[in-house]
Amino acid sequence: MIANEQTTLSQSDQSVQARYLSATGDQEGADLLNQQVSAAQEIQQLQDNWRSFLGDNFADNVTYQQQLADLEKTQNAERLQIQQEYQEKALEAQEEYQSEANEKLESVFDSLDTYEKGLTTSDASPLSVADQYKAANDNLHTDYQAALGGNYDALAALQTDMQTFLSLSQKYNGNGAAYVSDFNMVQTIVKALGGMDLTKVQTDVLNKIQQEQSDGLATLASLLQDLLKTSVAQLQETRFQAEKDAAA
Repeated sequence: MIANEQTTLSQSDQSVQARYLSATGDQEGADLLNQQVSAAQEIQQLQDNWRSFLGDNFADNVTYQQQLADLEKTQNAERLQIQQEYQEKALEAQEEYQSEANEKLESVFDSLDTYEKGLTTSDASPLSVADQYKAANDNLHTDYQAALGGNYDALAALQTDMQTFLSLSQKYNGNGAAYVSDFNMVQTIVKALGGMDLTKVQTDVLNKIQQEQSDGLATLASLLQDLLKTSVAQLQETRFQAEKDAAA
């Protein structure tokens, strides 16, 4: 009798400890401790039931032993389930942190790539205006051909390529016939992009999504939506700007 009361008091204290663990953020510890208390209570209840049936010698009964073994096996499985659930949550959180870190790193390297590509045509370039103009022309046509081939990154870079090329053309050629020719060429490119078959570009986007998913990056839906929205917006803005300049 005294032993049972002591056990009850101990379990009550453990329940309080579990509440404290939960309140201080250790929910896994709280769940495990609650499961431990519940398991002990179930075993105690099983023993009390058999004691009231067979007396103090109930522990020798084969049926009791089998029921106790089944109960302990079930309790161990339940405890393992709790541990596995929290391990999975911890793994998901780690993957999320890793994904966020990868996205930040990718963004940094994308920015560096863009910066490096524009260095030869920037104000900081040591090249002459003529050489910058040639480099801008090369960049524009390289990305244009790649975009026609279905390269999304090239398609996304074209608006900047065209703006840089026209700016350098005007600086190099003034407002003469050569600049007008370059302007007309850019308009032709914009019109060609507006009517291009996007099937290959969509395939390239999907390939990027699949690769990024395998690396733990963005989900299929969000990345596809972002990439396609950006592509359409850039094409519309470029077309609008060219038509506006032509009407001026």
